[in-house]
Parts: sequence; C-alpha cells; structure tokens
Amino acid sequence: MNGEQPPTEAAGDTLTDQERKAIAVGQCNYMFLALLSVAALVCGNNAAWTCNFAERRVTYKDQFDLASTCSAANFTYDLNTALCNTILTEHGVGFYHWYGTVPVNTKVCISYTLLFPWGWITPEFDAAFTAAQTFSIMANVFGALAWFTMIFATCCPMSQDRIKGLSCYFSFACICQCFTFLLYSSNICSVDWFSQYVPQFQMRDAIESVTCSLGLGAKYSIAASVLYLVCSGLAPAAIAPPPIGYRPGQAPSYYQQQQPVPQQEAQAPPGETPAADPENQQSAAPGGQD
Repeated sequence: MNGEQPPTEAAGDTLTDQERKAIAVGQCNYMFLALLSVAALVCGNNAAWTCNFAERRVTYKDQFDLASTCSAANFTYDLNTALCNTILTEHGVGFYHWYGTVPVNTKVCISYTLLFPWGWITPEFDAAFTAAQTFSIMANVFGALAWFTMIFATCCPMSQDRIKGLSCYFSFACICQCFTFLLYSSNICSVDWFSQYVPQFQMRDAIESVTCSLGLGAKYSIAASVLYLVCSGLAPAAIAPPPIGYRPGQAPSYYQQQQPVPQQEAQAPPGETPAADPENQQSAAPGGQD
C-alpha cells in the first residue's frame, strides 16, 4: 500500500482486508477531524468575541466608601454613576467589550468607548493587549482556512498531501490561540487602568489591588487550543472520502496512483514474421558498416 496515496479498487486493483481497514480507519479519522475542527472554530470565535475573557476583581483599601466616591463625581446621568460603581467593583474584560452591571442588576456587554460629562473616552491599550487581540483573530483565520479546505475536499478532488498539510493550519491556529493569554500581562489588569475614564479619581489611593482570573472567554480559548492541537495530530492520519457525485467503479483523481504505463510492442498477425528493428538489425550485422 502506497504511503502517499490510498489504494483504489476502481483502477482494477484487488484490495486486501488490511488495506480496506486502513482506508475505513482513515475516513473515520477524517469525519472525526471535521467535527473537532468545527468545535475548535466555535470555541475560538466565542473566546474572541466574549465580553469576559478575564474576570477583573478589585480589592479596596480600608475605609473606602464606594457610594460616596461615585456620588462626589457629580455625574450628569445615572448611567454614569452605575458605570462608576461597575468600574470599581468586579467585572469582566474582553478584547472588544467589557462586562459590567447596569441598573437594575443587569449584566451587559459595554463598549470600551463611553460617554462621560467630559466627553467620549476611549482607553489606550498597551502592546500586550493589542497582540492578544491580534492573535485571537489569526487563530480564527487559520482555523477557518483548515475547515473550509476540508469542506471543499468533499466535493472537489484533493490530493492526500494537501489533506496532511491541514496539520500546519491547525498547528498555527493552536499557537495563536495560546498567545491570546497575553491579555493577562497587559495593562488592563493594572490598578489604574480604568482611571482613564475618571481621571479625577486617584485609583491607587482607593484600590489595594486588582487581580485577573480566568473568565468564560479564557475557558473557551483553552478548549480551542486543545482541540486545535488534537486536530494537528489527527490530520496526517485522515483520508478524505470520495467526493460528492463519485460513482462506484470510477476512481477520483486523487485516489489514482500516477504510474508510468509500459509501452507494448505491436504484435504481427498470425503467420507473419515480426518486422525487425532496422537499428537492431544494423547493429547485429557482422562487422557493421565500414
């Protein structure tokens, strides 16, 4: 059995039981790979777009009064006061939104760009946060490329080497997904990050510490990383099934082994002597030509 191309019975070959089992196992691996790649892509997208990739917990210093602090800010809208309470309490942070509580006790995704009495404010993110955000996009791109390639293989002939090459896509997706955890080393987990919204507050005078723990998005990212790793190891053992529209007795092009066809000599009719090759006859003559 050729290691690069699966054997085929349509070309007139007779497959052994061992070869039939190898093809069946390879096609089962392909179907299992398709399911795992879908699960990894879904988890990766949820990790990128969820509002609470990390849970941000705030610990106050002694004798700190949260209600009086937010009231002293003289916000124009009650929503701003609610945001003040949310910023200074437990909340989630994601790549594009953060997860806070607004009246009345409702947790929603909130944009990082907010309107305060002193104008619209968009906080500045450091290089670690931007890198984690970029890697989350790249992981989804590589995962989508691998998944779409598998879908095309069900309707278009594709070589076995390309199926094995999906392992590279899944490996890159796994690496990029792991780098999304750079968010935990960014300034979003620092004490005074949210002071960009309320510059009149001295966060370090009121907050003892800030800790970032695993949120729902981080758990999705862990699941996606593990699934992509499994897919990268499973891809070389996968064999794509015949494309849609394949008929028994007709081998797809990627199932056929490219072998040279030997040239057959023309046979003379019965009773006639085959014509001798002039070159061979000339070389066989005694003495050759002078």
